[in-house]
Parts: sequence; structure tokens; C-alpha cells
Amino acid sequence: MIYNLAYYSTPRDGLNDEDIAAILKVARKYNKKNDISGILIYENNLFLQILEGEKDRVKDLFDRIRKDPRHHNIQPYVQSLASDRIFRDWSMAYKNLNTLGLHWVDDLLKLGDKKHQYFESLKKIREQL
Repeated sequence: MIYNLAYYSTPRDGLNDEDIAAILKVARKYNKKNDISGILIYENNLFLQILEGEKDRVKDLFDRIRKDPRHHNIQPYVQSLASDRIFRDWSMAYKNLNTLGLHWVDDLLKLGDKKHQYFESLKKIREQL
């Protein structure tokens, strides 16, 4: 089974495209080495990140992420087990939805008690990217 963890956070003030590129460079190398896949989505001053992989490895990575000063207000959103990865081909994809004119993060976070629909929504999002 694949462990899925999604969280959202707020970037620190002044975080720019170069900072995000540096984050992605390190993340892709680390994730490839640890067989973790996922995506980082940015929209309206919020990050939403989905991580997939072996449970202990994903949890270890999330502990590291929580200590990263480049963002704050880190909130786990959904944790679940799945039979397959949604982002299997992406060590760490990145999408800035503001530049694409898309607005998914707010919609996903509004699911509330319907979080079971979350990963189905992500599959649809992946198809559109």
C-alpha cells in the first residue's frame, strides 16, 4: 500500500521563484532517492503538497518539512493508504495555479468532512495538468 499525505502551508514573506526552484531541486533529488512522489501546488499565497510513498519515509520527510523556515502554518490535511500512486511519474512536480488561472486549492480545502473525495479530485487535477 502507498501512503498519501497532503498538507498545506503559507510561504514565508518574500519567498520568490528562485527560492521555490531551490526547494524543488533538493526535493526532487531526495524524493527520487527515497522513492517518494508528489506535487507542490501554489495558489493565492498557499502551498498544497501531496507526498506519496512508503509510510515511514513520507513521515520522515514531513518531519523535515515542518522544520523548514521557508514556510509556516503547516497543517496536515489528509493522510490515507492507497493501492496506487496518483503522481507516480513525478518525484516532485510543481504548479503555480495563479499563472495558469486555475483555482483548485481553495476548492479542495473546502471539502471538509468529504475528505474521502480528496484523492478522486486530485486524480482529475492530474489529468488536467
